[in-house]
Amino acid sequence: LLTGSPSNIHPGIYDPDTKPLPPFDLNRDSTTLPLIRAARDLDIPLLAICRGLQEVNVALGGTLKHDVTEGYPEEKDLYHGYPTDLVTLGPGEREDQHLKYGPAHTVEVTGDLAKIFECNEMMINTCHYQAIDKLGEGLVVEAVAPDGIIEAVRLEGNTFAIAVQWHPEYLQWPCEDRATPRFDDFVQNSEKLFKAFGEACRVQKSKRS
Repeated sequence: LLTGSPSNIHPGIYDPDTKPLPPFDLNRDSTTLPLIRAARDLDIPLLAICRGLQEVNVALGGTLKHDVTEGYPEEKDLYHGYPTDLVTLGPGEREDQHLKYGPAHTVEVTGDLAKIFECNEMMINTCHYQAIDKLGEGLVVEAVAPDGIIEAVRLEGNTFAIAVQWHPEYLQWPCEDRATPRFDDFVQNSEKLFKAFGEACRVQKSKRS
């Protein structure tokens, strides 16, 4: 399981000519990228989230778009950073966490993810500033935003190797906000993804027993 992180992959790894967009975490880069390739070679179940998706892509020879929020709103209709970036807070006000991590836009879903979610379109949250540019070797696109940004990929040939750009872990606990259709659909789809990953891990463990 590769989690999200405030840090970005250092561009020197995939495109030295790309303008750096800090913060970076070189220790994580040097740890996760070899592990991803090992998981591919050993067919170990892999679920990657946010930065994890970008790591999977870079580990397999792909590149990243520098800053997908540049040009908003003059040149772009969809904002991929935190929705709370666009809110001006008054004195003493705090960020609305449900706005920050709640469902923000739709994606078109295909392939294995469409089977897991049992739908071809769903709402996701958005909180990333970089995104896949050149697709890594062996990766298949599984979800796309309305503006064409890749939001999920699958590693072809592996039993379970899925990476999503959004954060499915948000609201995975009982609370009154899950009663609203907007959040409940998002949470239910997230649960399906985690259950599919868990089942793949159980199958892998049984093979080793």
